[in-house]
Amino acid sequence: MNGHVFQCKKESQDKQEYLKTVEALGEYISKTLDYPRDMAGLCKSYTIPVLIEPQDLTEEETKSETKKLIWKTKVTNFVKQEEIQEKNKQIVFSVIWGQCSPTMQSKLQSLEEYDTRSDAHDCVWILQEIKGVTHKFEGTRYICVSLHDARQNFYNCKQEYKQSLRDYLGHYRSLVEVQDHYGASIDEDSSILE
Repeated sequence: MNGHVFQCKKESQDKQEYLKTVEALGEYISKTLDYPRDMAGLCKSYTIPVLIEPQDLTEEETKSETKKLIWKTKVTNFVKQEEIQEKNKQIVFSVIWGQCSPTMQSKLQSLEEYDTRSDAHDCVWILQEIKGVTHKFEGTRYICVSLHDARQNFYNCKQEYKQSLRDYLGHYRSLVEVQDHYGASIDEDSSILE
Protein backbone atom coordinates (compact mmCIF):
# COMPACT_ATOMS: atom_id res chain seq x y z
CA MET A 1 0.00 0.00 0.00
CA ASN A 2 2.88 2.31 -0.87
CA GLY A 3 3.96 2.92 2.71
CA HIS A 4 0.62 4.24 3.93
CA VAL A 5 -0.03 3.36 7.56
CA PHE A 6 -2.88 4.02 9.99
CA GLN A 7 -1.27 6.01 12.77
CA CYS A 8 -2.42 7.76 15.92
CA LYS A 9 -2.64 11.53 15.85
CA LYS A 10 0.62 11.95 17.80
CA GLU A 11 2.53 9.68 15.40
CA SER A 12 1.80 11.54 12.17
CA GLN A 13 2.29 15.14 11.13
CA ASP A 14 0.19 14.64 7.99
CA LYS A 15 -3.49 15.41 8.64
CA GLN A 16 -4.41 13.58 5.45
CA GLU A 17 -2.62 10.32 6.29
CA TYR A 18 -5.82 8.52 7.28
CA LEU A 19 -7.56 9.52 4.03
CA LYS A 20 -4.51 8.62 1.94
CA THR A 21 -4.31 5.21 3.60
CA VAL A 22 -8.03 4.58 2.99
CA GLU A 23 -7.55 5.56 -0.67
CA ALA A 24 -4.61 3.16 -0.93
CA LEU A 25 -6.79 0.46 0.64
CA GLY A 26 -9.48 1.16 -1.98
CA GLU A 27 -6.90 0.74 -4.75
CA TYR A 28 -5.68 -2.49 -3.18
CA ILE A 29 -9.24 -3.82 -3.04
CA SER A 30 -10.01 -2.95 -6.66
CA LYS A 31 -6.74 -4.39 -8.00
CA THR A 32 -6.32 -7.61 -6.03
CA LEU A 33 -9.65 -9.00 -4.81
CA ASP A 34 -12.18 -11.13 -6.66
CA TYR A 35 -15.53 -9.33 -6.93
CA PRO A 36 -14.05 -6.03 -5.71
CA ARG A 37 -17.39 -4.25 -6.20
CA ASP A 38 -18.70 -6.17 -3.18
CA MET A 39 -16.08 -4.44 -1.02
CA ALA A 40 -15.66 -1.11 -2.85
CA GLY A 41 -18.18 0.74 -0.66
CA LEU A 42 -15.98 0.13 2.37
CA CYS A 43 -13.57 2.93 1.47
CA LYS A 44 -16.16 5.40 0.19
CA SER A 45 -19.20 5.09 2.41
CA TYR A 46 -17.99 2.66 5.10
CA THR A 47 -20.46 0.01 4.05
CA ILE A 48 -20.29 -3.50 2.69
CA PRO A 49 -23.37 -4.42 0.68
CA VAL A 50 -25.54 -7.28 1.83
CA LEU A 51 -25.86 -9.74 -1.02
CA ILE A 52 -29.43 -10.45 -2.08
CA GLU A 53 -30.44 -14.05 -2.38
CA PRO A 54 -32.23 -14.98 -5.62
CA GLN A 55 -35.97 -15.32 -5.16
CA ASP A 56 -37.54 -18.73 -5.42
CA LEU A 57 -39.38 -19.55 -8.59
CA THR A 58 -43.14 -19.32 -8.67
CA GLU A 59 -45.19 -22.39 -9.54
CA GLU A 60 -45.66 -21.04 -13.03
CA GLU A 61 -41.93 -20.51 -13.49
CA THR A 62 -41.05 -24.02 -12.28
CA LYS A 63 -42.74 -25.39 -15.38
CA SER A 64 -40.11 -23.81 -17.61
CA GLU A 65 -36.84 -25.74 -17.84
CA THR A 66 -35.04 -22.60 -19.00
CA LYS A 67 -36.15 -20.59 -15.96
CA LYS A 68 -35.15 -23.47 -13.67
CA LEU A 69 -31.68 -23.60 -15.23
CA ILE A 70 -31.28 -19.79 -14.97
CA TRP A 71 -32.42 -19.89 -11.34
CA LYS A 72 -29.96 -22.69 -10.47
CA THR A 73 -27.14 -20.69 -12.07
CA LYS A 74 -28.13 -17.58 -10.09
CA VAL A 75 -28.17 -19.56 -6.84
CA THR A 76 -24.79 -21.11 -7.59
CA ASN A 77 -23.33 -17.67 -8.39
CA PHE A 78 -24.89 -16.21 -5.23
CA VAL A 79 -23.32 -18.88 -3.02
CA LYS A 80 -19.95 -18.41 -4.71
CA GLN A 81 -20.16 -14.62 -4.38
CA GLU A 82 -21.14 -14.91 -0.72
CA GLU A 83 -18.13 -17.15 -0.01
CA ILE A 84 -15.81 -14.78 -1.86
CA GLN A 85 -17.19 -11.77 0.01
CA GLU A 86 -16.53 -13.50 3.34
CA LYS A 87 -13.01 -14.38 2.21
CA ASN A 88 -12.50 -10.78 1.06
CA LYS A 89 -13.61 -9.46 4.46
CA GLN A 90 -10.98 -11.61 6.12
CA ILE A 91 -8.30 -10.43 3.69
CA VAL A 92 -9.21 -6.75 3.99
CA PHE A 93 -9.44 -6.91 7.78
CA SER A 94 -5.96 -8.46 7.86
CA VAL A 95 -4.61 -5.81 5.49
CA ILE A 96 -6.13 -3.00 7.59
CA TRP A 97 -4.67 -4.54 10.75
CA GLY A 98 -1.29 -4.95 9.08
CA GLN A 99 -1.31 -1.29 8.04
CA CYS A 100 -1.84 -0.12 11.63
CA SER A 101 1.11 1.16 13.62
CA PRO A 102 1.87 -0.76 16.84
CA THR A 103 0.41 2.11 18.87
CA MET A 104 -2.79 2.07 16.80
CA GLN A 105 -3.03 -1.72 17.23
CA SER A 106 -2.71 -1.33 21.00
CA LYS A 107 -5.47 1.28 21.10
CA LEU A 108 -7.77 -0.90 19.00
CA GLN A 109 -7.09 -3.98 21.14
CA SER A 110 -8.04 -2.00 24.24
CA LEU A 111 -11.56 -1.38 22.92
CA GLU A 112 -14.34 -3.46 24.50
CA GLU A 113 -15.70 -4.84 21.25
CA TYR A 114 -12.33 -5.64 19.70
CA ASP A 115 -12.39 -9.44 20.20
CA THR A 116 -15.92 -9.86 18.89
CA ARG A 117 -15.43 -7.52 15.93
CA SER A 118 -12.04 -8.99 15.10
CA ASP A 119 -13.45 -12.53 15.04
CA ALA A 120 -16.22 -11.32 12.72
CA HIS A 121 -13.70 -9.52 10.48
CA ASP A 122 -15.79 -6.35 10.76
CA CYS A 123 -13.96 -4.07 8.32
CA VAL A 124 -16.43 -1.20 8.69
CA TRP A 125 -16.03 -1.14 12.47
CA ILE A 126 -12.23 -1.20 12.42
CA LEU A 127 -12.01 1.63 9.89
CA GLN A 128 -14.41 3.77 11.91
CA GLU A 129 -12.51 3.11 15.12
CA ILE A 130 -9.22 3.90 13.41
CA LYS A 131 -10.72 7.15 12.22
CA GLY A 132 -11.79 7.95 15.77
CA VAL A 133 -8.32 7.27 17.15
CA THR A 134 -6.68 9.15 14.27
CA HIS A 135 -8.77 12.19 15.08
CA LYS A 136 -7.91 11.89 18.77
CA PHE A 137 -11.32 10.53 19.72
CA GLU A 138 -10.04 7.76 21.95
CA GLY A 139 -12.19 5.32 23.88
CA THR A 140 -10.03 5.57 27.00
CA ARG A 141 -10.98 9.22 27.58
CA TYR A 142 -14.09 10.61 29.19
CA ILE A 143 -16.71 10.81 26.42
CA CYS A 144 -17.64 14.46 27.05
CA VAL A 145 -14.01 15.55 26.76
CA SER A 146 -13.63 13.55 23.56
CA LEU A 147 -16.81 15.05 22.10
CA HIS A 148 -15.60 18.52 23.05
CA ASP A 149 -12.26 17.87 21.33
CA ALA A 150 -14.04 16.55 18.23
CA ARG A 151 -16.21 19.66 18.05
CA GLN A 152 -13.23 21.91 18.64
CA ASN A 153 -11.34 20.18 15.81
CA PHE A 154 -14.38 20.67 13.55
CA TYR A 155 -14.79 24.37 14.33
CA ASN A 156 -11.05 24.99 13.95
CA CYS A 157 -10.90 23.18 10.62
CA LYS A 158 -9.64 25.38 7.81
CA GLN A 159 -8.03 24.84 4.47
CA GLU A 160 -4.24 24.85 4.82
CA TYR A 161 -1.96 26.77 2.51
CA LYS A 162 -1.44 24.78 -0.75
CA GLN A 163 -3.98 22.16 0.37
CA SER A 164 -6.18 21.09 -2.51
CA LEU A 165 -9.90 21.56 -2.20
CA ARG A 166 -10.32 17.78 -2.54
CA ASP A 167 -8.00 17.10 0.40
CA TYR A 168 -9.65 19.79 2.51
CA LEU A 169 -13.11 18.41 1.77
CA GLY A 170 -11.93 14.90 2.70
CA HIS A 171 -10.51 16.18 6.00
CA TYR A 172 -13.69 18.16 6.72
CA ARG A 173 -15.92 15.16 6.00
CA SER A 174 -13.83 12.90 8.22
CA LEU A 175 -14.23 15.34 11.13
CA VAL A 176 -18.01 15.30 10.63
CA GLU A 177 -18.04 11.48 10.34
CA VAL A 178 -16.12 11.10 13.60
CA GLN A 179 -18.83 13.04 15.41
CA ASP A 180 -21.62 11.14 13.66
CA HIS A 181 -20.02 7.80 14.50
CA TYR A 182 -20.03 8.61 18.20
CA GLY A 183 -23.56 10.02 18.24
CA ALA A 184 -22.72 13.73 18.31
CA SER A 185 -24.19 16.23 15.95
CA ILE A 186 -22.91 19.56 14.77
CA ASP A 187 -26.37 21.12 14.91
CA GLU A 188 -27.17 19.54 18.28
CA ASP A 189 -27.73 22.92 19.90
CA SER A 190 -29.87 24.31 17.05
CA SER A 191 -33.04 23.88 19.13
CA ILE A 192 -31.84 26.80 21.26
CA LEU A 193 -32.12 29.09 18.27
CA GLU A 194 -35.74 28.20 17.49
